[in-house]
Amino acid sequence: MASDNAKWTRPSSVPIPTVWRRCTGLKKMPDGTIPKFVIQDVPDDMHQEFIDFMTKHFFRDEVTCECLHLLEDSVSMAEFQEVYKEVLKDGVGLIAFVDEPLEPGQKPKIAGLNLTAVAHKSDHFTADM
Repeated sequence: MASDNAKWTRPSSVPIPTVWRRCTGLKKMPDGTIPKFVIQDVPDDMHQEFIDFMTKHFFRDEVTCECLHLLEDSVSMAEFQEVYKEVLKDGVGLIAFVDEPLEPGQKPKIAGLNLTAVAHKSDHFTADM
């Protein structure tokens, strides 16, 4: 068993990005097509897009964030964005892309996100993190 103080690291045998699932949507789009999605780890070169998407959509739509008007609080937004940057370094963020043909140099369209964090019972979270 690892030491209680050892920081978790993603196994090198699990590359980033790993595609975890491909799935088909349940609803038709306005053009009549049914979308397909790819669920995978957040690629290292898309961390900023992840943060921008979270900032634009999560803080606008999530009930607690909306009630607290977090989008209007520049200090809170900057702190959350810094936390996201740090947590993404652990390689445990997931992103769902619309599975569609791309032009050269085009990035895939983000359909959804999930950010998990590794925490240990001995972690002490303080305001100065």
